[in-house]
Amino acid sequence: MRRSTINIIKTAIASPEVKVVSFDVFDTLLLRPFWKPVDLFKFLDREATGLLGAFDEIKFSEYRKEAEKKARLIAKQKNLEDVKLTEIYTVLKNEEIFPESVTDALMAKEMELERRFCYARKSAVELVKYAISKGKRIIAISDMYLPSEFIGQLLEKNEIPLPERVFVSCEVGYGKASGKLYDSVLDTLKIEKSEIVHIGDNIITDVKVPRKKGIKAFPYYRPVDLLSGTIPNVCRGRAFKYAYKQNRAPFPNRCSLQKLGIKCMLAVAANSVFDDPFRGYNKNGDYARDEQLFGNLALGLYCMAHALWVHELTTEKNYDRVLFFSRDGYLPFIGYNLLREFDEGDTPAEYVRTSRKALFPLVFTSAERVACTNSFITYKRNSPESLSKLLESVLKEEAIEILENELGIKWKTEFATETELACFAQRLYDHYIDKDKMKVLLDGFKKYYEPLMGKSILTYDVGYNLRNEIILHSFFPETGITASYTHSTNDVAIERSKHGRIMRKTFYSSAPYVSWLPRELFLTEDAPTCLGYLEDGKPQMSRSSDGDRMVARLQEIAVKYMKEFTAIFKEDTFWLPMDYQDACLPYETFLHSPSTASIKWVRKLEAENEFDSGLKVFNCFQYWYSLRTDYLIAHHHLEGLTKYAIRFVMLFNTDRNELKKRVHDKLKKSE
Repeated sequence: MRRSTINIIKTAIASPEVKVVSFDVFDTLLLRPFWKPVDLFKFLDREATGLLGAFDEIKFSEYRKEAEKKARLIAKQKNLEDVKLTEIYTVLKNEEIFPESVTDALMAKEMELERRFCYARKSAVELVKYAISKGKRIIAISDMYLPSEFIGQLLEKNEIPLPERVFVSCEVGYGKASGKLYDSVLDTLKIEKSEIVHIGDNIITDVKVPRKKGIKAFPYYRPVDLLSGTIPNVCRGRAFKYAYKQNRAPFPNRCSLQKLGIKCMLAVAANSVFDDPFRGYNKNGDYARDEQLFGNLALGLYCMAHALWVHELTTEKNYDRVLFFSRDGYLPFIGYNLLREFDEGDTPAEYVRTSRKALFPLVFTSAERVACTNSFITYKRNSPESLSKLLESVLKEEAIEILENELGIKWKTEFATETELACFAQRLYDHYIDKDKMKVLLDGFKKYYEPLMGKSILTYDVGYNLRNEIILHSFFPETGITASYTHSTNDVAIERSKHGRIMRKTFYSSAPYVSWLPRELFLTEDAPTCLGYLEDGKPQMSRSSDGDRMVARLQEIAVKYMKEFTAIFKEDTFWLPMDYQDACLPYETFLHSPSTASIKWVRKLEAENEFDSGLKVFNCFQYWYSLRTDYLIAHHHLEGLTKYAIRFVMLFNTDRNELKKRVHDKLKKSE
């Protein structure tokens, strides 16, 4: 769907012949943070359970849906096409399942929930204002069981210009599907069909039916339908389908959409991304060049899920505070603080400026700690040069120059064994550590962390081996530390948690397929790196950020998503039933098996990891590309075939247009 569609609608509105512009209400002028309208009824389950003091949750939502069906059958016998909310609840009263007072309270609660959760669709409101500026009369037409007066109140509450009149099917007695509601509107307003334009989300009742009657009608698609790709020939919804409907997801997804919390998270993302239904869509890739879709659906849901998980951990045990380690903990820290606004008994949080590079020199404060050097860096990707530069802030002035001249070619040669690394580390400790510099670093480190310690703290980081936590435990042994992180990649974290008395909590019970730099690339804060600590306890930061502006934009969108989600659901955010892993499926699917177009979109992003790979430039994209699931599947099933067959299968499984292009280019070169 091209952006020019909105211009077609505006042209129709501006036509001198048109006197009235009609808008559908729900999902057109007003949005709700639900995958389906009936999801709102789940909140009534809680209300009914509380009112009756039941030992288990009462599934009132099911009674509510059945009562509406019965009410519609009764209305049909009276030749009416819709029912009022009061008539639905009258059926419930007649069933005598609940006391009448409870039923009345639940009807009032349903209307209260509608007031609470309905909010304006900004792009549609702008269209209303445009129509008003052209001197058109504005009306609303809705297939709904709520009264017109109440709908008017919803519009007013959300600062939507009030229509001249609200036509509601339950009051008129006719609906849109039969077309009789449109006939009633024309008769009441005394206008011809050529003098009205109607705009609504339902392709049948808001577009095809009025068009058959000769009324100009235009679709204004429902956001969740665009996200899920359920509207033919419009938006394909690949990102959603890959995560929740197909087998590309790295985790089972069959039951994800049965959980209210996940549906609400997806609906909020859809409403944000597709508020404007004509924003344009990329047909070739799931996220390619679409920062809004990625920032909301993938990154936003992922970080909100982690924030909720950390909050849940704080309710299980009484921690003094939560420490979110920079820079990977940046987005979950923001999400956690947003949640704190709605939890009076929350655990305070601090965003801690730290890095493995800042803490590693503290390993060289004692001979016992130096013996553990190989637990913090690997000999395979380090050399005397890289190890010395990691310790440059605490080495004597001439140390690096002396060692470089003395070692010659071995200065840049990687260590061949663990023993070589250990011997060189011991040599640095014995002869080249500047005690005064180390004292400044250690004093600054303690001054920075001492106010953050307590009897018990919870830390958060992406992962993976508890390096930061074991150093903290070494210098603050009286503080109980529970480390929460995404996952483990080996048994190092498990060993440290046992030997160092550090409790560990992992978001995933097993390691996701794609980890390390590709995962962290989109989570790392666009800010300077912590290099160490000054004597006064302030962190010493690098001069500038090494982040990418595109990543920063994606993170801004993710933060906006988390603000919207928590602002909508407030304290109910903690109640929404979900498995946090399900909310991470879009992000994990993107990492696990991105389309060719999507991975090209982020190809320019690079990442350098000096700590784990020496001081060599590490190409994050190439590393990630080699992990693509479809590539490995090709290898697995075609072991005995040539690399050309592997490439063919890989391309066939990802992007046919790319395959066609490469075949065409190959044939052209062979001519």
